[in-house]
Amino acid sequence: MFYQNCPFPLSSSSIHKLQELTGLPVARLKPGPLHELIVQFALSENHPHGLIASSSSFIVSLPGCPKHSYFLDKGIEKSDTAGAMVKKIPFTHPKCVPDMIEVLRRQAAYNTLISSCVSETTECEDSSDLLHFDVFQQKATSFSVTFQHPLEENLACVMVDVLSSRDVICTLHTHSEDGALICSNDYLTRVLKRCMSIPVLMRAIFKKATQQKAEETSLSKDGVCEENCKDQQVEHNQQ
Repeated sequence: MFYQNCPFPLSSSSIHKLQELTGLPVARLKPGPLHELIVQFALSENHPHGLIASSSSFIVSLPGCPKHSYFLDKGIEKSDTAGAMVKKIPFTHPKCVPDMIEVLRRQAAYNTLISSCVSETTECEDSSDLLHFDVFQQKATSFSVTFQHPLEENLACVMVDVLSSRDVICTLHTHSEDGALICSNDYLTRVLKRCMSIPVLMRAIFKKATQQKAEETSLSKDGVCEENCKDQQVEHNQQ
């Protein structure tokens, strides 16, 4: 029997894989929408006696950028994105253990990313400078983060796929009418692997956008100055 100190959120997919590995059923202590279970688990780490997570929106503060507001779509209990709190995983042979640990580590990586959007702060007195992000689960091990394009009026989206406990991939999607953000998927993936934090990833995107805007403004000014110089030269030659 594999024990954990406290019930741990597992997706229905992870539970199914564990049952396939061991050939034994996993007792589900508390079924429900996976993101809701992760939120409760994240908050309970600082409140061991229990803290009911009724909110879906959380304020996250980071140095060097405006505060972030994260809305976590919790989904529904009876769906592919559901899960359960699990404390005991039975097995009969040690050969199952390495594969079981990999399933749990992959789930832990996913939970860590979602938990990074959770805080005990759910309201902000001054919401004028808040950056808003919506987090939606797509599959058992992937989710999207939607936000307003930093330089345009349309929405942008980052898809996050947790391929394994050691491999996470980010893909940035923008509207076809919007200018491209100079922020490669490889760069975003490196940032996320290094920090395992969605707020830090979003901060990196907005910092890149700020740098891009400054560079474009500088180039535009240089172009105007060059045109003015040409006009002055033409006027001088005509005289």
